[in-house]
Amino acid sequence: MKNTAESLLIQTSHDKLELKKGGGCIGCFGIPFFAAGIFMLLATMQIIPFSNAKEMPWWSWIILFFMGLIFTGVGAGLVFGRNWLTIDKTRRRIYKARGLLKPMQGEQYDLINYIAVLLRHDPGDSDTAERFPISLQAADGRTELDLTSFSSYGPALEQAKLLASFLRFNLEDKTTDNPRVLKPSELSAHTGSFKAKELPAVAQPSELKSDLQHFEDELQIRIPGPRVSPLIFIGLLIPLGVVVFFAPGMLTFFTASNTPLMVQFFFIGFVGLFFVLLPVLEVLDAFIRSRSFLTAVTVNPEGISITHKAAIRKYNVRLAIAEIIDVDYGTGETAFVSATGEHGRHSRGRMPVGGLSAPYTALPRWMHWLQKFSRSKGIIIKSTQGLYCFGQGLPDEEVMYLYSLVCQYLSK
Repeated sequence: MKNTAESLLIQTSHDKLELKKGGGCIGCFGIPFFAAGIFMLLATMQIIPFSNAKEMPWWSWIILFFMGLIFTGVGAGLVFGRNWLTIDKTRRRIYKARGLLKPMQGEQYDLINYIAVLLRHDPGDSDTAERFPISLQAADGRTELDLTSFSSYGPALEQAKLLASFLRFNLEDKTTDNPRVLKPSELSAHTGSFKAKELPAVAQPSELKSDLQHFEDELQIRIPGPRVSPLIFIGLLIPLGVVVFFAPGMLTFFTASNTPLMVQFFFIGFVGLFFVLLPVLEVLDAFIRSRSFLTAVTVNPEGISITHKAAIRKYNVRLAIAEIIDVDYGTGETAFVSATGEHGRHSRGRMPVGGLSAPYTALPRWMHWLQKFSRSKGIIIKSTQGLYCFGQGLPDEEVMYLYSLVCQYLSK
């Protein structure tokens, strides 16, 4: 489990849950920024005079004004960035407030309007980190009230279970494509108590991309890397073609203009790095990954071991059975259903038109066509350490077969 210092929900009395985020030392650190920003803004408005104001050029006042806005905004965010969340079960109210040392501005919500606790997964992207937000599901089924979020699945699940148990609500774990609903009577179970679901028999597909080795109490899975697509050579030929087309003219220009050797080496190195070396390395990496097993998984009653091999590094994780919360799967079909919401859950792929009670109409054909390109998420291991996946991109039938085998060997 990740060692996190994130703020937690704390039950301060039998009828109250409270959470405090931000403020403290960070707020004290923001006071100088806030004061400096206010000073700059007052100076630009001539409320605070400068002795050499007549000697300052006109454009310096514009720079001073924008600097004042930036310093004031950053300082205000740090100083007044403390948040309070209070859930009062007796008064049936939820209070959300912001302020410095005490709440200064906030809103309140009626607890009677909410019926369930939701736990979701936001994988993030290149600019944002992975998060697990916790919210309350409104009775109308269309809106949610965001409460808090965590960077790791284990703490997020514990906090969601605490909240659901406190409110006597169902907990809906929607971190994967297959939601898992825990009733209030099931919330007291130990977090790491894995229990395999009763699954129907899954036949082995006629063709398997994975290499399986069965032992008495152990299953070994070796999943090869993706095949090299012919399209990757287009990505190599385009930059090489650019070099071949422009290189003679560039060398002629360097010779005619007597460009210094250091400048020539710089441009040649730049072109060689981004238009030759990196594309070639990308193709070589794809070949290496396709020629060797990329993922090796060992499953036994003691837990799961996952080893992921890349071109220049190796990733290994070991999950004991006591740390495994649940095992799930993600196929192209479940991804399509998850993306279309309740519309895709109807057996004939129909969606509502008009209001909530309106009749259903068929989904557009292009949506079913796009489903063919949905990439499976493979087998998903939910643990106190986080979410771990393997087998991404495998055919749906193979994902379901591997899922049944993993659950079977974990339960032996």
